[in-house]
Amino acid sequence: MTLSFRPGDSFAHRLDPRSKLAFQVAFAAAAFARTTPRGLLALTVLVAVVLAVAGLSARETLTEYRFVLPFLVAGPVLETLTLGAPWIRPAEAAKPALASYRVLLVLFVSAAYLRTTPVRESRAAIQWLVPGRAGNLLGLGVGFVFRFLPVLQADLRRIRDASAARLGDQRSLV
Repeated sequence: MTLSFRPGDSFAHRLDPRSKLAFQVAFAAAAFARTTPRGLLALTVLVAVVLAVAGLSARETLTEYRFVLPFLVAGPVLETLTLGAPWIRPAEAAKPALASYRVLLVLFVSAAYLRTTPVRESRAAIQWLVPGRAGNLLGLGVGFVFRFLPVLQADLRRIRDASAARLGDQRSLV
């Protein structure tokens, strides 16, 4: 699975792209405003509903964002380390852990948007939202990213498979 549009007949597929963009912005604002564990718990329930409406599972989405996860984990881990005794302070990891979790929730909502919105509709929604040349430029950029990122991912996957077929995964880089 790649995070790209897949045709479907779910409720999320039938929504207008502008309303989905507005929901994403509102969700991100709420995620950054409600940084308490209780607020993030409420947003987690909302994300579960969004993923269900979009026909995505949390496991599939985590698999797609596996390259981002080390960075989200690194923040809390690095925050616990100090340069003097005591060398590890677990209590210091709470705020960065909540921040990382907040980013993960926003990524889940964006995955639902990517899965349920065609590129041309995303581009049109952004051009409608931001008028003039700036909107055209943003729409063009979004179109390029949405179209070519899955192509780039597929190319990298093919290169990795070809390298593994020639035992490239078992030999040293030198």
